[in-house]
Amino acid sequence: AIALRESLTADPQITQAELARRIGRSAPWVANTLGLLEAPEPIQGAVRTGQISAAHAKALKGLAPRTQVEIAKEAAQKGWSAHRTEEGVQEFKRSEEFRKEREARERKASEAVRQQQLAAIANFEKRGVGKDDRIVVDDRGYGSNDTARVAAELIHKASYTRVEVGGRATARPTG
Repeated sequence: AIALRESLTADPQITQAELARRIGRSAPWVANTLGLLEAPEPIQGAVRTGQISAAHAKALKGLAPRTQVEIAKEAAQKGWSAHRTEEGVQEFKRSEEFRKEREARERKASEAVRQQQLAAIANFEKRGVGKDDRIVVDDRGYGSNDTARVAAELIHKASYTRVEVGGRATARPTG
């Protein structure tokens, strides 16, 4: 996997499909082998030492690193096939612990979106337009009208009455 990555890095013009053709392998084989580099280090080590196969590692993909290691250890100790490892992963995904892991990942993703929204709000600038002050929340570069909507809602709650949301959210002060 490391050698494949180095080959692709050395020649940025080469595609995975072209590399596969050159080494006599299929494009999915190259992609799956490169995918091993995304696995946690203990999983990569278990593949290198032959405790589990690349197919086992692929079956574990998408689980939290700690869980991948736990299931890999169980697979190695019990001599599970890659197919049995896939079944073990499915059993885990039906468990309460997986639900909690998934919720934690979703909370983390939601927090990242929230941070993006706060950054958009922090980027607003207050400009004088004649007698009427106006706040413009510029959400360019954040890629979501949701950011503008959240900013507009917060601005509205801060005593601004007219709030428009589009590529930009604008608000006019009350009174």
